[in-house]
Amino acid sequence: MSKEFKLFLMILLILGAGFLSNKIIITGKFHIVEEKTDVELIVLSDPNNADVFLGGNYVGKTPITISTIPGTYDITLKKAGYYDLNEYVDIEKDQRKDVFFELESSFGRIYFESDPVNAEVFIDGVHKGITPKLISDLSDGVHTIKLVKENYIDYVNQIVVGKQEKKVFIKLEKKPKEGFASPLYFDKN
Repeated sequence: MSKEFKLFLMILLILGAGFLSNKIIITGKFHIVEEKTDVELIVLSDPNNADVFLGGNYVGKTPITISTIPGTYDITLKKAGYYDLNEYVDIEKDQRKDVFFELESSFGRIYFESDPVNAEVFIDGVHKGITPKLISDLSDGVHTIKLVKENYIDYVNQIVVGKQEKKVFIKLEKKPKEGFASPLYFDKN
């Protein structure tokens, strides 16, 4: 490499000529090591707005297009309420790679039915609606359920929530009528 060319490269490097650094990689001795080839990695997910990590570094939210160089990449997607997903992707020179992630909800789902219908449903003390009712925002673990209906005894129990959808049917018992006394037996003696 001629002295003039080395001086030219050094001046460009000092002035911050970014256009050159996109085309070649330069070592400290100003030798051209290799030519870069940009590739596109397009990361999509359902649902959108999942955090995207490339090699453990946050790069944005889905959908996202990432310009990078050929290689193998460790892609991780994270979103509140969903399980993290991780995949290794190989991208070759002059390739556009679309990667789609179907995120799986980490919330459990319970479908409540009751006899009679229109009972109020409470989960961990929070009102969730009336039966019949599908509740799909429950974290994994043990939760306290309560069904309430006027003139019926409150139903309280615990339920374990996991990834599987559960269907729960609860038959409520009527409250005894107020002021109603059971017949008493009197001995005449």
